[in-house]
Amino acid sequence: MDNLQIIDALPQHEAAIRAHSDATYRTHAARLPHAFGDKNAYQHALLDAAFCDPPNLTSDFRCKVLVAVCDDCLMGYILIIWNTPKDDTLTTAVIADIGVLPECEGHGVGRALLSHAQCLMPDHSWQSLTADVWRDNAASHKIFATAGFKAERTEYRFGPPPEPQQHNQPDKAPSFSREHMLILLALAAGLLIYLTS
Repeated sequence: MDNLQIIDALPQHEAAIRAHSDATYRTHAARLPHAFGDKNAYQHALLDAAFCDPPNLTSDFRCKVLVAVCDDCLMGYILIIWNTPKDDTLTTAVIADIGVLPECEGHGVGRALLSHAQCLMPDHSWQSLTADVWRDNAASHKIFATAGFKAERTEYRFGPPPEPQQHNQPDKAPSFSREHMLILLALAAGLLIYLTS
């Protein structure tokens, strides 16, 4: 696409990004209900942080949404999260979501978003970019491989998957997904490094 631009997401993009994120969530949850039991609350929390005005700069956590637009029409987005590095150290950024609107698939939008994110690495002190992709998400596997990402691990399961989480029981403490735990571990590691330096 000749007029494709990658820019920071604007407030007018938020509703469409949330709608696409929710649609993607429903697709994944139908396929793997045990892994997607939070009703997309994790993505909503990240998008809340990304679209917060002014952004919360009191923590080390950062969140960036880039959008692909063509003639002012939203075509796709990428959500990147990271912790601000201390001193001259580098950090790993996580691609928490990437989405291309259905009518724009097959036109290089996802590839352009990933390429732009890779170009931002030096400016943000990102040593690497990572992403978790579920096994049945062939489009994401293909786009990450095409962009030069390498698969580092495979998770195996023996036995049935756990039951989907129920969130209509207020007496239970909220549960955390693997993504939540990775972010908490990254924050704890950053705090430990900060406190010991």
